[in-house]
Amino acid sequence: MTVVLDWLPLLVVLLLFAAGVLLTILPVFPGPLLVFLGIAVHALWVPELPPGRGFLVLALVLVAGVLLVDYLLALLGARRYGASWWGALGALLGGIVGLFLPPPLLWVFLGPGIGAVLAEILSGRPLGEAGRAGWGSFLGLVLGLGLKLAVCFFLILAFLYFRFFGHGA
Repeated sequence: MTVVLDWLPLLVVLLLFAAGVLLTILPVFPGPLLVFLGIAVHALWVPELPPGRGFLVLALVLVAGVLLVDYLLALLGARRYGASWWGALGALLGGIVGLFLPPPLLWVFLGPGIGAVLAEILSGRPLGEAGRAGWGSFLGLVLGLGLKLAVCFFLILAFLYFRFFGHGA
């Protein structure tokens, strides 16, 4: 029984990590927050084991930073390619609507671009300019996704390293 209890905190953490990565790809919930939650649960459940409080603070800063940058990249990507605020709003609404269209993984990526294009067209912009705005929105989304996944995998690998091989941070 004690072997199970020894591994239970790590099992819970690994499940939170897996959910965090999956929800980063399908942005229903900010996945990096679940990765941070896994690290925090471990720190509270077994505080005597590495990686330690310093790593917990680093994880919090990285997760907060990547979520802010992700939000800004979606807006700046659209704006960089000529989107008006209508296009940026359309990208946001397209992303939300995309969550509810089957298959959601496809529409989560296409929805913001289509939303930006439709909003730009409805605001009176020509199709070429609207298309550029949609492309910028898509690029911002993909870049933000890549950064969130990079932070998730960095935190997971660093946690596992410190937990099994290191002395904590």
